[in-house]
Amino acid sequence: MADSAIGARLRNTALAVFMDPPGQQSADQNEISRYTANNEENNPPPTGHRVPLDHSTPFPGEDITGPAPFRDVDGSPMFIGSGFLDGGAHPCKIVPSQNPACLLSYDNIQIRHNGRYELLPFDPNTMEWVPAREGRIPEGRRAVEGGYEYYGPRLYHALGIYNGSLVLGKTGCHLRGFCFGFEGFEHAIRSDYLLLCWR
Repeated sequence: MADSAIGARLRNTALAVFMDPPGQQSADQNEISRYTANNEENNPPPTGHRVPLDHSTPFPGEDITGPAPFRDVDGSPMFIGSGFLDGGAHPCKIVPSQNPACLLSYDNIQIRHNGRYELLPFDPNTMEWVPAREGRIPEGRRAVEGGYEYYGPRLYHALGIYNGSLVLGKTGCHLRGFCFGFEGFEHAIRSDYLLLCWR
């Protein structure tokens, strides 16, 4: 199947599960939420504007998170995020109805993360999902930075379909595809996924 057909199929599926919208940054240099005094709406930081969270704090309202862009397998609201683990920051899914809310794939398993994580509010005016394969960023595109491995390589947010379910996870050149957690395990897809990019 051609990349454009794959991308259209995935985008249409992703759009079909979009929810209808109802109407102290850390100074830690390893944190991917970067605060700049001069942030303009038209020039967001490479990682986007993030909401810092952890397992012990109450989940914020939609006025802070924006509407959930997806629904999980059980229909629960699902957000895009990054979890901090073992010296790295890993793109993940955030499902507030689960405890803990942050679920990420790491070291061949799906982890229910109890530590720090960040939510990335999805802004369809500045972000879009584009077809990608084998961990590469399509030519001429700028991916939304989702994190990094403890040893340096960058990670990006990815979206795909697995066993008929929409799944969020991570991609990067070193991964040569899209990695995500599902039913306790880490899975990988080399192509047929979408990459979160800036418009």
